[in-house]
Amino acid sequence: IYRETGPVPVKLRDLVKRYATPATSARHYMGLTRTCYQKDIVGSPRKTGFGDEDVLVNRKKYLYALRGSIAIAWVRRYNDVPPMSMPALLGHDVVPMDLRPKITEILHQKATMGEYMKGSREPAFDAFIEDQIEWVRAQGLETVEPAPGFREEANDLLLTTLGVRG
Repeated sequence: IYRETGPVPVKLRDLVKRYATPATSARHYMGLTRTCYQKDIVGSPRKTGFGDEDVLVNRKKYLYALRGSIAIAWVRRYNDVPPMSMPALLGHDVVPMDLRPKITEILHQKATMGEYMKGSREPAFDAFIEDQIEWVRAQGLETVEPAPGFREEANDLLLTTLGVRG
């Protein structure tokens, strides 16, 4: 939830509070992380011309993949639904200490340099992201289904918010 105006954020939080579990959270974040990582990091076609290790990737996309991975790490450590904000996630011991300064640096760069900042791949980030994805698979959480009623309520909230259903 990025913008806290109107009744929708309150309704979304209520929906999450009633339906989210550690398992469904891990599955959700694994899907987001895997898609972003595979498409925008591993599959990034832009190269600097100096070899495969010099693939340039969008730093914002790295943050998306890292955010999902950190949420999965939260589930691993606390067996609880992770908080939604990156600062709340980073405020706990779920990210290896050697990654924290680089994540903070990229967050700062994104805030000051814009959405399309590019940089080299980070092997330590890749290893962390891949480890979280593999953990979800190893736990069998990749196929966890949402609780009965969740999809219907979520779709109803979406359609009501869009004014399609009143």
